[in-house]
Amino acid sequence: MSNHRQDTERSNRDRGPSAQQRDAGTFPRISEAFEKIRSLLDTVGSETGTDLTGRLDQFGLLLNEADLELRRSRARFQQLSKAQADAVVRSAEMIMELEQARIDLSEAQQAAQRAAENAQLLSSTIFEGTSDAILVIADGCSIACNSNVLNLFSVTRADVIGRPPDRFIGGPDVSDGQQDEQATRIAFERARRNISLRYELQREHADGSEFWCEVTLTRFVMHEREHFLAVLRDITERRSVELQIARNRDFLTNVINTVPDQLIVTTGDGRLMMANDAFARMQAGGGAEFDWLEAGCRDLSSSNSVGPEELVRSDSMERLSGSDASETIEYQAPDGAVRTLSIRRSRHVDPLTADEFIVTTARDTTEERQRDGKLALMADIFQSSMEGVVVLDVAGCIVECNLAFCGIAGIASTAAACGNPIQNLLPDVADILTPAIAKAVGGERWAGTIRCDSRDGQERAYLVSIAAARRHNSLARNVIALFSDVTEIHRTQQSLRLQAMHDNLTGLPNRRMFREELDSLTHDAARSARGAAVCFLDLDDFKHVNDSLGHVAGDELLKLVAVRLQTGAGADACVARFGGDEFAILIPDVDLSCRKVAEVSNRVHRLLQRPFMVHDSKIYVGGSLGVTLFPDHAETTEDLLKNADVAMYAAKASGKNRTVFFSAEMRERVRAQCQIQTDLRRAVFAEEISIVFQPQIDVRTGRCDGCEALARWTLPDGRQVSPVEFIPIAEKTGMIVQIGESVLTRACLQIQSWKDKGLRTPRVAVNISPMQLRMHNFVDRVRQILRSTGTLPTELELEITENAVMEDADEAIRVINELSGLGIRIAIDDFGTGYSSLSYLRTFNVHALKIDKSFVDDVPTDAGAVAIVQSVVSLAKGRQLELVAEGVESVEQLEFLAAVGCDIIQGYVFSRPLSAAECEKWLQHDFQMPHLKSLAAVHA
Repeated sequence: MSNHRQDTERSNRDRGPSAQQRDAGTFPRISEAFEKIRSLLDTVGSETGTDLTGRLDQFGLLLNEADLELRRSRARFQQLSKAQADAVVRSAEMIMELEQARIDLSEAQQAAQRAAENAQLLSSTIFEGTSDAILVIADGCSIACNSNVLNLFSVTRADVIGRPPDRFIGGPDVSDGQQDEQATRIAFERARRNISLRYELQREHADGSEFWCEVTLTRFVMHEREHFLAVLRDITERRSVELQIARNRDFLTNVINTVPDQLIVTTGDGRLMMANDAFARMQAGGGAEFDWLEAGCRDLSSSNSVGPEELVRSDSMERLSGSDASETIEYQAPDGAVRTLSIRRSRHVDPLTADEFIVTTARDTTEERQRDGKLALMADIFQSSMEGVVVLDVAGCIVECNLAFCGIAGIASTAAACGNPIQNLLPDVADILTPAIAKAVGGERWAGTIRCDSRDGQERAYLVSIAAARRHNSLARNVIALFSDVTEIHRTQQSLRLQAMHDNLTGLPNRRMFREELDSLTHDAARSARGAAVCFLDLDDFKHVNDSLGHVAGDELLKLVAVRLQTGAGADACVARFGGDEFAILIPDVDLSCRKVAEVSNRVHRLLQRPFMVHDSKIYVGGSLGVTLFPDHAETTEDLLKNADVAMYAAKASGKNRTVFFSAEMRERVRAQCQIQTDLRRAVFAEEISIVFQPQIDVRTGRCDGCEALARWTLPDGRQVSPVEFIPIAEKTGMIVQIGESVLTRACLQIQSWKDKGLRTPRVAVNISPMQLRMHNFVDRVRQILRSTGTLPTELELEITENAVMEDADEAIRVINELSGLGIRIAIDDFGTGYSSLSYLRTFNVHALKIDKSFVDDVPTDAGAVAIVQSVVSLAKGRQLELVAEGVESVEQLEFLAAVGCDIIQGYVFSRPLSAAECEKWLQHDFQMPHLKSLAAVHA
């Protein structure tokens, strides 16, 4: 026993000083490492680029060194704590054994006393010689402590011995809000399970200041009694060092991770030592956080990394011919895009281990290279642009310009231009450019056209646009001016304007230019109280020239007419062609007597009455002239043109080849026609257009052979509007198409209604307008109406005017033959009133001719009318066509027409137009005209 105590005491004496020296040297070494770190950190702010990368590498090495030294210190602390704990435990055991020996062996009291004193001395030496505070605990109370406990907590031994150790040792869960008593109880339980327990917690000195304490709680049993040994160590300084290490580590991590370039440190064989977030995002495909200090030494030489393998290849060391190397590579990213990396590698040697490693930085230069490419492209565009481009400072001095501007300014090179005020290079337009640049600097854009002389002395036009390029603070940084040569465009525009203002055929001003001249004249005349006259002239029967001689001859005639009109109008008048065969004359300086207008009118008519020689043919044409006066009849251009047009149509209506002055009565007629037009649109929409039926009597039988469906318009108040009034307006506005289709549909429905009642159904004739005939789908519309109403084609007759047929004879032949092929009866209406070629009549598949009422009115008293009717009858009989006479009102007319061979008579001599109900009575009684029996015999 005594030998053992002597060995233990000798061991502790031998160990104590050296251990204490080692412990005392730990923190200085750590502090020395951190001083190196702090000195490096102080230089970070002043270094960039490659220096920063080197400093970062040194940071990492120093931190690794400090971390390694800290781990060694912890290990030595732990070994010392365990040795001290073992010594204390063993001392306690020895004390107990000696005490027991003293009690049991009274005969050895003196020897035991000496042993106890020695043990007490040894125990006191161990307790008091250690730097830690030590508590011995039994049955929940402290039974022994060293002076370090008293000093650490500023208490007396009476405050410790016999009292619970809660306030000193706490427990591992005090930070979770538990009380010391509860935490200590839990600590005892954990120590019982694990024999030993180590934890850290904060305690307070007597002055209230806090310090960090590491508690090692060890359970042991002595004399069948449970004891706990608590070793308390003040680790405030160590915690401070660890905190500083953590802060430095976080700072370095943030610095490295803030660098946008990828940064990795690898060993020569490709094992990862550290990497930043940029590299981690590349590895993870973007977005993943990466703690490079915790990465450890991973082998990346065979990893399936997202980025290029060039970063982590194991042969990187071999490719380093010196200390640094750089290269640019391309790789395919996960999204399929080709990216570009600029890689730089440098070789480093660990001063502690002499190990070599490689620091690699990689920068994604894809966007940078794209920007460089775009900048190069923009530079090429800038210099090769056909437009002059100038960059100015806010004072108007040239900063940069392209070759096109050099050509505009007449200088040899861009270098000669830079630094000069732009006004010096373009002095002719300096008064324009100076305020324009000032406006641009002030925030306004300026655009306009300037004219200046080129190198060859010719004036050229430039479209100039000036605007400011601004900084983020909205202040003008530069002024950009663009010069576009628009000389040819201006010339083209002038040429186009000339063409747009003149008639291509005659060279006369056109409608547009005439209006501008009229606007200008009326404006000037209103200020000077001078009058003016506007004349519209339309050639009479010009269509016959086109139809007989062709359009080439017609165009030649128009050119000759233009020359004569200019001669007749006089030098101060404006003669224009509005289109077709319509001309206009603007006569200035007209007084109240209108003598000047009369003179011009007479000269024009005399000149037009003279024959025109066109293609060796003499052509005679006349002209209908309508005149309106300014300001007597109107004061606006629009009204003057309308009035002249109305007067011209009045001249045509009154016999052609004459001059008619506008009057208020004409205006009223026009207004009435406009009102009819408005009402007619409403009537068509409201279905106010109805139909009546006028019987057609067969001279041979005296019976009703058919009837003609006629359109009638009844106003809501019951008044009737004559077809003579509304049919021309309907044809002019195009509403005749809707009216004609409505009449055709209603006629077919009426035929079906009569058939449903079992009546003898007459053939119903319906007029077809020229506009309907020109519709490309007219035959399809007729076929659809027949199908929808159930009408048979043989029950329908379509009447087409002679003029409608001759407007486009070839198309008319096609349509008529197609309708006839359906079984529909075709009649030529108003035959003899139009202009036709009888040769076409042979190709028309028609069934009847209708003699116009204008010829019927004058028979049998007018020899000319009689001759025309007899000719038409002969033509019809020769072509085996049925002949219908319409508008027959007297018995004399009836007898004459029957005698010459007319087959069908239609007119008031038999019946006025009847409603469907009235016509139905004719059909029910099968009326026969008694006085036609004798005529039938004559006809036969």
